[in-house]
Parts: sequence; C-alpha cells; structure tokens
Amino acid sequence: MLRNFWRNTKQKKKGEAPPPKEGLREGESWDSLFDQADENSQRAMQQLRADYTRKTQELAKQRQEIEEQRIQLESLKTSLEDNEAYKAIRKAAQEDTGDFDPYDSESFQRYVNKIVAEKLQAVLEPMAEQQMKHHAQAKIQSFMSQHPELKTDENLRGEVRTMLENNESLSLQDAYWIVKGRRSHAASEKAQLQSLAFQKAAKASGLKVGIGQNKGVTVPKGAQKMRAHDLYQHLLKQQK
Repeated sequence: MLRNFWRNTKQKKKGEAPPPKEGLREGESWDSLFDQADENSQRAMQQLRADYTRKTQELAKQRQEIEEQRIQLESLKTSLEDNEAYKAIRKAAQEDTGDFDPYDSESFQRYVNKIVAEKLQAVLEPMAEQQMKHHAQAKIQSFMSQHPELKTDENLRGEVRTMLENNESLSLQDAYWIVKGRRSHAASEKAQLQSLAFQKAAKASGLKVGIGQNKGVTVPKGAQKMRAHDLYQHLLKQQK
C-alpha cells in the first residue's frame, strides 16, 4: 500500500495520471470478498450496497417520472391542434393591441395579455409543429399500407415522386390518384387503338368482325393484344 502511495505521489509530481484502480480479479465476486472481509469492512460494504440499492431505486423512479412526463407531453401534443385554448393563445399573440398607454388599465391589460400569449405560443408552437409532422407521417404510412404498390412498383413510385417534385402543393394521395388516373386513361386509349387495329386488319383480310364470320377463318387467341401487322399476316394465311 505504501509502495502504491509513493508511486502515485511521484506520478502526481511529474504531472502523470495515476494508474487505474484494480477491479475484481478473475474468480472474485462481491459476495466472496464480503465473506473474506473482517467485521468492520463488512459493515462498510453493507452500507455501500445499501447506498447503491437506494441510488438505483431513485434512478428507476426518476426514469418512471420522466416517462410519465413524456406521455403527458405526447398527450398535450395530440390535443394541441384542435385545442380551443391553444387557438385562443395564437389569436391573442397575433392581435394588434394598438398604442400602449401605461396609464390606461385596459391598454395595460391588453399589453400584458399579448406578452403572456406570445410567451406561451413560443413554448407551444414547436409542440404543435412536431404534432403536425407526426400526423402527416402517420397518414403517409397508412396510405402506403393501403396501397402497397407504392412500395413494390418502382415505375409508379418514380411517377408519383416526379409529380410531387413538380407540384409541391400536391399531397402524396393527390399525386398517386393523378398518376393512377393517367395510367388508366393511357391503358384505355391503348385498348381502343388495339381494337381499331384489329378491325382494320380483319377487314383488310376479308374477315367480317362480329356475326357471320367467314367459314374456316379463325381469330387467334389474344388477338386484341397482337400488333396489327402480325394479326394481318395471320388472317392472310387463313385465307389461303
């Protein structure tokens, strides 16, 4: 012990940091050291353990109180957007009180109310903004869960993203339905063009579309999806 004392003293004089204190060695435990200690050391160790237990319980209680306060704040945030008192505070903070007259009790009261409202708004406004962001994020996640193709269809996601970038006033929902409507319209136009191409090809080959088709002439399966040229060639072969 004296050797360690003198070594630490020399290191302090040299400006060096003392070596770290030795912890439990391999195979040692608090209980084993307690059993080996003398009566006075055991009393001190019991006091240390009691202090440690008390501190741990205090920390656990503080964590519980912090969690309860967090839940209360979350509840406050949730109710801020539709809270009439908060709306009244915002209105009072933005109200024009006119010229301040310290000798007029009503003017003085309006001035005080405005200052108080501004202070309260400064505290509550960040909470309201955070709440709105949270609600917006939850709304987006809910919409994407209801329309999983937004997660799986890369082309659709790209079109929706481009739509949002080109028009910042649009919401995700608006952009999604605009793109879906555009796709539906394009698909309808494509189907109409394919139908017209089918009819023209059939007419060019002498096939009557509808009732009274030429005997021996058959329409291939999936003709509506075939290109007009391919369909025309197929029908020509049928005529031979």
